[in-house]
Amino acid sequence: MVVINSLFNADVLNRLIKFERERPKEAYTASEMLDDVKKGVWTELLSHKPINMVRRDVQTSYTVWLTSLVKFSGKLSGASQYNDATALIRNHLRVLAKEIRVAIPEIKDEPSRIHLRNILDNLEASLVPPPLIFTRPY
Repeated sequence: MVVINSLFNADVLNRLIKFERERPKEAYTASEMLDDVKKGVWTELLSHKPINMVRRDVQTSYTVWLTSLVKFSGKLSGASQYNDATALIRNHLRVLAKEIRVAIPEIKDEPSRIHLRNILDNLEASLVPPPLIFTRPY
């Protein structure tokens, strides 16, 4: 889990976004990094193979860490970087939720299906934006 925490560190995401802004043609983008890590962590979504306990833990850490960055997005410093990083992570998690939703019927292993349903429930709950509160001016 240390690797997940290191990769999805707010400072790392901010540096990738900053470098992309400064050198867009040379940059390894935050979006590319998220996609590359996702390919390694979520291989079972395409292979439909059972997910062992260690990989379930890694997948859980992956989603917990990214959802916490969105939820506590004050850690993503810099006004425009904060907006970019938060939007990027939210979109990444939405795409992941869609991929999990598609994969669940194809997964025959019950512990894996239960795990994916749990991850999907947590993702969907965390992606609901907070309600807007309108007040009347006095």
